[in-house]
Amino acid sequence: MSSTDKIREKFEKQLAEFAERKDEIEEKALEAISMAKIKIMKQSPFFASLLFKLPAIPNYSIPTMGTDGLILLYNPTFTANLKRKDVVFVLLHEIEHIVFKHHMRCPVNMKSAQSLHDMYNQNEIKDPFLKAQLEEISHILEKWNIATDHAINLNIKYNIKIEPTEFLVRDVGIKMDDKWRETPSEVIFKNLKDCDSGNQAENMGVGAVYPVGFGELDPIEIKDAEKELESNVHAAAAMARKAGKLPGGMEKVINDLYTTTTPWQDIMRTQISTIVSKMNYTWSRPNKRYAQHLADFGVIMPGLYGEEYADMYFVMDTSGSVSDDDRAILVSELKRILEDYRVRIHLIYCDTEVKGTPIVLTQEDIQDGKLELKLKGYGGTDFRPAFEYITEHLDEVPTDMVIYLTDMEPNTWHLGPEPPYSVYWAVLPHGDQSAEPPWGVKIQIELEK
Repeated sequence: MSSTDKIREKFEKQLAEFAERKDEIEEKALEAISMAKIKIMKQSPFFASLLFKLPAIPNYSIPTMGTDGLILLYNPTFTANLKRKDVVFVLLHEIEHIVFKHHMRCPVNMKSAQSLHDMYNQNEIKDPFLKAQLEEISHILEKWNIATDHAINLNIKYNIKIEPTEFLVRDVGIKMDDKWRETPSEVIFKNLKDCDSGNQAENMGVGAVYPVGFGELDPIEIKDAEKELESNVHAAAAMARKAGKLPGGMEKVINDLYTTTTPWQDIMRTQISTIVSKMNYTWSRPNKRYAQHLADFGVIMPGLYGEEYADMYFVMDTSGSVSDDDRAILVSELKRILEDYRVRIHLIYCDTEVKGTPIVLTQEDIQDGKLELKLKGYGGTDFRPAFEYITEHLDEVPTDMVIYLTDMEPNTWHLGPEPPYSVYWAVLPHGDQSAEPPWGVKIQIELEK
């Protein structure tokens, strides 16, 4: 064997050893993230629901973790060496960046920044003015990351009641000054002393926040991403409220940041997609394969059952205050839902009482592109009979979701205890937009013919 061959063999062996260690590290890091998610699921289903929708992608170019709201980047070496409680804190840190819309509230227009960057690189003689602008953008991004870190780390500490470990405080350099408690990120950013822009890794703290899409999305794509986030947050919040586990302070955040302008159809379809995706699972038949999760973490995983359709209830307010035009448009939306999803809709007409038995609708009820319904009612408004009927028949028709289409003008708001399923109030434009139901999620809708 020649000297050249020996050298080549030596380096190939070293490369193989590195690849083997790399695979081991990445596997350990991914396992750490998965176990931390299970831990969060038990403590906070709100954050867990959002985390499970976030693809985790390894990236060795960042020192810790980071997110742009669409993906979660993590350095496998950093993650693999963390204790589980540290991984829990860092994951909560990243998902709170998203919930607080820090990736969308960034004070830098990344499209413009990218254009500046391209202009600078295309010039043979580097323009010092462009260079100064790019340095200023980098400085603003780092300062924004520090400001938002203070806000969410303090929220995790005081509202979710999880303290960062000494390792995160001392070795990673977590940003968490008590003087910024309950202070909006923009206010912290404005009053924060200038950071050292030459030490970007240190200024990342336990995890960075990047502009949505890393500056590569156009305004329409950003708006679509925001709509999807709003739908996901509303769905996660509804699930957490039902379990009595919506974290402290999150109700205010949702009210402040998620007074949504998302079309009601988009929100409803997000929730329906969630129901349909679970139609082959049931919590009443736990999955024995994951029995150890119950012993270790108190978590039950659902088992499979064979249903062709996912069941859900629509309650249509047929009181006299709801116009025929509104009802016609709502019937049209029912048709579109049936066309798009394998659902079995149990439609209830209700004014001061339930009008007969529910009408069961599936895709087969759409004939020649039309859904024909004979509406009943036109009396006063009382929500209670519909919920009493649904609750009484849960054994016959198990459901996770009820959508109530109404003008929010009942005879009484004394509705009794919260039912064991999610309730979405789809409020008609001419209805009482200020009404606050005692439970459920209110969605202010706009109808277009």
